[in-house]
Amino acid sequence: MGRFLIGLVVSGGLVAGCSSLPQASVNLVGDAPLPADVQAELTKMQRDGFFGAMAVDPQGAWGWTTGYNSLEAARKDALDLCNTGVLSGQDCEIVAELIPQNGQVMEGGKTLSAEAAAELVKHQEKRGASAFAITADGTYGHGWGYDTIADAEARAMRECSTRNTDRGDLTTYPCEVIWTKPVGE
Repeated sequence: MGRFLIGLVVSGGLVAGCSSLPQASVNLVGDAPLPADVQAELTKMQRDGFFGAMAVDPQGAWGWTTGYNSLEAARKDALDLCNTGVLSGQDCEIVAELIPQNGQVMEGGKTLSAEAAAELVKHQEKRGASAFAITADGTYGHGWGYDTIADAEARAMRECSTRNTDRGDLTTYPCEVIWTKPVGE
């Protein structure tokens, strides 16, 4: 596996080089006007700064996601949440997508939530072999202080998988190691 380097440095809760918290741009899908409550929620969602989606149906049900590492996963879960709603007639459609700004889309089209990015930066300087794993929905895990990369990867995958079990009816996305550091670096 090649090393996965991230061009983020988190300092004081903000991504270095950004004067404010990350923002996402809203990409409206379709021409239908959005109800006021959906528009208000989109404004709040936009502050998350990472992939997300909003789905609505004609009966007034809606589902939304934020903080995802993948637009595809955000769209799928928004539709699933909308279609399982009490009001839903199972006719939900995506009406908006959140797309990261400020260079937050990284190598391979991946993003990290602010929390995951802060954890990764914190562990990049730890001693020993280290690894960091993520899922498409924003779950992460890390392993550090090991003698081998294989041990660090196993710990990162185990931690990620453990955190990734309580998703109810939503899809459980697989964990993937995105960064490693050998002993001595």
